[in-house]
Amino acid sequence: MCFVFAYALLQERAAAMLRHHSDHDALTNCLNRRTFNAALDRLDASTRTDACCAILLIDIDHFKSVNDQHGHLVGDRIITEVAAVLGRILDARTPLFRYGGEEFAAVLYGADAAVGGALAERLRAEVEAADFRTMKITVSIGVSEWKAADGRVAIAVGEADNALYDAKRGGRNRVVVRPPAEEAGPVVTPSSLIASA
Repeated sequence: MCFVFAYALLQERAAAMLRHHSDHDALTNCLNRRTFNAALDRLDASTRTDACCAILLIDIDHFKSVNDQHGHLVGDRIITEVAAVLGRILDARTPLFRYGGEEFAAVLYGADAAVGGALAERLRAEVEAADFRTMKITVSIGVSEWKAADGRVAIAVGEADNALYDAKRGGRNRVVVRPPAEEAGPVVTPSSLIASA
C-alpha cells in the first residue's frame, strides 16, 4: 500500500514538473511564448464585455553588441538578470513572459494605457539603475491598451510592438505608450473617487 502511494506521489510530481517545463522558459524561468499566446487566446475568448488589459513589450537595448563584444554566455546572463529585475517589480497577478530572444512581455489585467505606462516607466528606471557588473543595460518598452470592444487582442500586441519600435527609433531607454496616456481617458484611483464624492 505504501508503494502505491509513493508511486502515485512521484507521478503527480513528475506531471507538475512537465507542466512547469512546458510553460516556462528554461533560461529565465519566465513564462514562455506559447503561454503568452494562450493568455491572449483566453482574452479573445472572454465573454466579459468589460475585459481589458495593458500590454507591455520590453526589449533590451543594444543587445546584439553585448553578444558581439562579450559573448553569448554573458548575453544569457544579462537576459537572466534583466528578467530578475523585471520580476521583482511585477506583482504575482502580472505575468512576465519571455517573448523572444531579448524581448519580454507583460500583461496587466484590468489596467489601461496610463497604468501600463506608469509601470513601464518604473520597470525602465529599475533596469537602468541595476548593477550589471561593469555594463550599462537599459530597456525600451512599448505599451498598448486592449478592451474587449476593440476586437482581437493581437491588434493591441501589434500596437505595443509599434510603440516599442518608436521607443527604439526615439533613442532607446524610453517608454512609448499607444494610445498616448492623454487619450486613454482619466485614470480612476481611490483618491479621485473620494474627491468626486
